[in-house]
Amino acid sequence: VKIVKFASINGIPVIARGGGSGLAGQAIGDGIIIDFTKYMNSIVEINVEENYVIVEPGLYKGILDKELEKHGKFLPPDPSSANYCTLGGMIATNASGVHTIKYGSVIDYVLSLNVILSNGELSLTKSVEIGSNAWYNKGNSTTSKLLESLANLLRSNKDLIQYKFPNVRKNSCGYRIDRVLRDNILDMSKLFVASEGTLGIVVKAKFRIMDLPKEKALMLLGFDDTLQASKSI
Repeated sequence: VKIVKFASINGIPVIARGGGSGLAGQAIGDGIIIDFTKYMNSIVEINVEENYVIVEPGLYKGILDKELEKHGKFLPPDPSSANYCTLGGMIATNASGVHTIKYGSVIDYVLSLNVILSNGELSLTKSVEIGSNAWYNKGNSTTSKLLESLANLLRSNKDLIQYKFPNVRKNSCGYRIDRVLRDNILDMSKLFVASEGTLGIVVKAKFRIMDLPKEKALMLLGFDDTLQASKSI
């Protein structure tokens, strides 16, 4: 929080760095680079009864996998870089993996985020029903103002968003405004997923976890060419 406030006052860019496994240079640049892997890399809580895990952003996915396996659980998104990518980076890029068609990507498992906004305010983002007591009792913080603005913006452009967003199983391109407001439930967490660290800095994340599959099978399919293979999905 102190770093972001200092950077905001002095006009200095801030870059959140995870494992540095991205191939587009997201973890480097001019400004202050915060490496989360050294001091913010813990598993805060594993709750097997309610099926969630709370982690810090510098935790490597491979380490989390080993700990969850002890409880018969897993976090389904499984990028090939799992052993050297962090949960913070996975949130920033909406990571998935080879099983994305079955399980989806990170955006499907984020329950809430603790995020530092550009002015240094620490915000808890989670789903809230518009018009509920929680909605009207959210105060007058920057977060509450953002929620109001988002609700108005997304409601007035609902049809346009639905029409323009591509109907694909996997989408890591741009801000996922199509997932922020659904059935009068606004979840600002979804806006930070895939945002590449441009909207705020995640310092804690709560994920939904699942039971490990009891059985696994491998199927090998052969195709004459790439086009035929892609059409069969």
